[in-house]
Amino acid sequence: MTLIVEDGTGVADADSYVTLGEARVIAANYGLNLPVDDVEAEVELRKGYLGLNANEPELQGYRTYTQQTGIFPRSEVYKNCELVDSTAIPQSIKMAQLYQSDAYSNGVDANGVDNGQEISEFNVQG
Repeated sequence: MTLIVEDGTGVADADSYVTLGEARVIAANYGLNLPVDDVEAEVELRKGYLGLNANEPELQGYRTYTQQTGIFPRSEVYKNCELVDSTAIPQSIKMAQLYQSDAYSNGVDANGVDNGQEISEFNVQG
């Protein structure tokens, strides 16, 4: 199934910020892993798109459209003291989706928390 790309207009049921072609160019330019098979690559891109939603509480502003499925477009977002267009999908968000997808492709939980603590032993009796 082809990706439904959010273009800044609040596309209903969007599942990516980039097309597959765009993703392949970005991945190649930055040495990121994206499956060769198009269907598998699209699945990883969808995971990356949805994975970004976990970061929403840290973001400025609010979603521009009620029907949008992702964290962008956003209203009331400032970058370098300038108001960002509320219908824009910043390049950094596209990159974040690709990095998130790359992490999933490599079996890494991109949203996992490592506090440096590990359980060395676990014992239940009775």
